[in-house]
Parts: sequence; C-alpha cells; structure tokens
Amino acid sequence: MSSMNEMIELLNCAVAIAKSQNYEYISPEVLLLAMCQQEDFVDAFTACGGDTEQLAEDLKKYLDEYMKLEHTVEPDFSFGTNQVLMMAQFSAENSGREMVELSHVVHGMWSLKDSYAVYYMKLQGVDEVSLLQELSNYAEGEAYIYMEEED
Repeated sequence: MSSMNEMIELLNCAVAIAKSQNYEYISPEVLLLAMCQQEDFVDAFTACGGDTEQLAEDLKKYLDEYMKLEHTVEPDFSFGTNQVLMMAQFSAENSGREMVELSHVVHGMWSLKDSYAVYYMKLQGVDEVSLLQELSNYAEGEAYIYMEEED
C-alpha cells in the first residue's frame, strides 16, 4: 500500500471510530486506536514486544471514559492530533520524503508532552526508537518488493 493510501486509510478509520463511538474529538488516542487496525503497525508493535489487542482495549477504556458523549456529534480533530499531524509533516520534510508515512505519525505522537497514547505504548515496554526502527524495516521491505516487481 502506498504511503498516501495508508495515511488516507488511517485518517478515515480514525474518523469512523470517533463517529461510531460518539467521541467528541479525533484525539491522538483515537488515531492510535486506528493504527491498531493497520497491519504494518500491528507487526511492528508486536515485534517490539507489544500487544495491539491490549493496546486497543486500554485505549477504548480511556476514550469511553473521557471522550464519549451521550449524543451524536461530528467529531473534530483535537489540538493534540493537529500537533501530531504537523509534526509528522515536518518529520517527513526533514527526512527528504515527499509523503507522510506511518512512522512520521508515530514520531509526531511521541513528540507530544502529555499523551495517553504514548503512555499506553510505554506501559507495554514499547519505546519510540524501537517502534520507528521496526516501521522503517517494513517500509523498506515494501519498497524492496515494489522494486523487485518492476524488474
């Protein structure tokens, strides 16, 4: 899957989760919950010793307690999510990439000062550097397969 399609899928999934659960905002925690449904993230997080099913459960409990509304609303991107996406764009530009990739979003998430998304990843012993390394391995593997198919 291309980086652009991966990001569109991630954002669409986060919006769908927020809508279906009546969350007021699409927060970094909702974004991370959406990542738990993406194969590359699941594989990388698992390789770092994490459990995405437990991560998703922890995130859902947190979101249901602090973000859920009794009535239906059109969820907005939270300030934290906007910061994550801006940092992801900045990270992509600084790494010479033309498109934002999943690893850039993860890096943006870890740049937040106070984030339950990061807290729940740390709770499982997963650290930013290891997770980014694993994600880059999957991205390189995808690029290698793509180049192989062209020959």
